[in-house]
Amino acid sequence: MGCYTAPAASGNQALTTDSRHANVIPYHRTVTVPAILALLALFAGGLRAQNHFGSVTADPAISAAITTSFSLDTLQKFVKQLSGVLPVTINGSPVTLPHRYAGNGSQQFRNAARFISDVFARYGLSPVMENNASPWTKINVVGTLPGRRAEYVVLCGHFDSANPSCPGADDNASGTAVVMEAARILRGMSFEYTIKFIAFGGEEQGMKGSALYVQQHAQDSIRAVINCDMTMWDNDEDKNVHIHAKANTTAQKSADLADFLIDVDGAYNLPVVCVAIIPGISASDHSSFWNIDRSAVLLIEEYQEDFNFYYHSSNDTFVNASAAKHQAFFQSVAKLAAAATAHLARRLAPTPVELASFTAEVFGGAVRLSWRTERETNNTGFHVERAPFPSAAFSPVGFVAGAGNSTQPHEYRFDDAPPASGVFAYRLRQVDSDGTESLSRSIAVSVGVPTTPSLAVWPNPASARASIAYSLPDGGPAVLRIVDALGRTAAIVRGGEGPEGVRSAMVDVSALPRGSYILILETPSGSAAQRLQVIH
Repeated sequence: MGCYTAPAASGNQALTTDSRHANVIPYHRTVTVPAILALLALFAGGLRAQNHFGSVTADPAISAAITTSFSLDTLQKFVKQLSGVLPVTINGSPVTLPHRYAGNGSQQFRNAARFISDVFARYGLSPVMENNASPWTKINVVGTLPGRRAEYVVLCGHFDSANPSCPGADDNASGTAVVMEAARILRGMSFEYTIKFIAFGGEEQGMKGSALYVQQHAQDSIRAVINCDMTMWDNDEDKNVHIHAKANTTAQKSADLADFLIDVDGAYNLPVVCVAIIPGISASDHSSFWNIDRSAVLLIEEYQEDFNFYYHSSNDTFVNASAAKHQAFFQSVAKLAAAATAHLARRLAPTPVELASFTAEVFGGAVRLSWRTERETNNTGFHVERAPFPSAAFSPVGFVAGAGNSTQPHEYRFDDAPPASGVFAYRLRQVDSDGTESLSRSIAVSVGVPTTPSLAVWPNPASARASIAYSLPDGGPAVLRIVDALGRTAAIVRGGEGPEGVRSAMVDVSALPRGSYILILETPSGSAAQRLQVIH
């Protein structure tokens, strides 16, 4: 969290059940208000207005995600890795992160960004390290879980620490770990809105990373932002988590967003007490979104009454926050953030076959495809299809029988021997017992190292989402963008450095006007272009 001076306790703080009827600032709203106070609030202010983000009813799938799928061990492991207790793996070698200070572009800061990016990649979130260039103080790691709409929900936290002597376990390995664990448990779900999991850099230098992000994405449709900053401290064991917001305006509904999180907390009966504060503090990355009139809140431990007294010091370690009271609070806040994100993105009903993962590995001249289903209904099986890169002409190369009806996970594997070296795309065509078919996303692999930059896109024409595969002969900076007929950049699909090989990205084109566009890949080794037709 950025530097700030804690304000003196106010004598006019009021407890109310509804932010829209509070006439004093700051105000607190908790889910444990006695019924008599709620009744008085109704008499004083009238009935509560409809929340901009809708109502909350517990969803069994989200409930299972934050209970059965959720892992405190994984959450703690991320904190330990980011704060130097456990090593991370960078380019195949173990590396320890004693700090993540962004000033002067420290190697530890860059290693932390690479580690987070690699985790997002394992989760299939097509990570991008934006602004990954000198002076290395603004790196933002962005993982994307595509939804049906281009409009997106942001779950974020900053990953840099305050100074070179600060491990930053609570500030803010804790908030970053919340984002990473939420990404892990939500990645297998489908949503109406896209979700962006973002680890911002340079927050301790004055929100540099998030300020640059909102500058570059000012035209994006951003539905809501939940910023997690310092979520692992509850010394007085009152379970209070603060939600800092600002009053609603025509353009943004941050107060409604705070209320929405409180409603999520109540719907899932989480052991945490939400306290909404308006006007909230601006000393973290949510304020960058306030600056462009987007709905955003800060989720944080009690910053005034029970703030971590190891803040910004060498004692901000996991050990000093490892007591059961702190970890129980940490777990509850993480579940709240994940559940709220899922509700804001509006989880969709699952397809007959819920595909949890689809990956490809190369062994010599052969390709091994592996995929996993969480559940299957009337699943006859999977046709495996291959297309030579950059062609989009897929042909069947094999069939794998499905499990029919099953509520248990199933693992599948298929080995293919492409006819020659080169780059190939693969996809699955799943078939139900009634003949209904559905396609998986496409993935690309390189049999041999690519020698020139190249591009492919499926489907083409595209109406909603398009899968893009591109080859990078060398590591280093590369930019992949969509250009309209007048040569204007319509979207940046990828920017920053990456290793050599074949990469993939999913892009939502539903917000682009109907027409012809050009995909352009620019690398130090050359460039490639591919026409993209958008239809609606």
